[in-house]
Amino acid sequence: MTHLTRRSLLALAAAASFLGAALPGAAQEYPSKPVTLIVSYAAGGGTDAIARVFAARLEKALGGRVIVENRPGAAANIAPRSSLRPRPTAIRC
Repeated sequence: MTHLTRRSLLALAAAASFLGAALPGAAQEYPSKPVTLIVSYAAGGGTDAIARVFAARLEKALGGRVIVENRPGAAANIAPRSSLRPRPTAIRC
């Protein structure tokens, strides 16, 4: 069984609260592009598993596609920096 660290749970709780606050104000046709959920840890770990479950539920709630993108490394600093460079093909969160 995978043990979750306190840091992982806090990161997921922060992401969930951010998305929960953003959903009520969303337009009917949102998202028109796929949503990319960036995870700061390697694939196959507990954080990745929770992110994929969260993405599946988010797909149902939004009615759109959610992509989980793992960006490990540099003490979890690569993922936030990669989200600063927007892609025209996806909505990043």
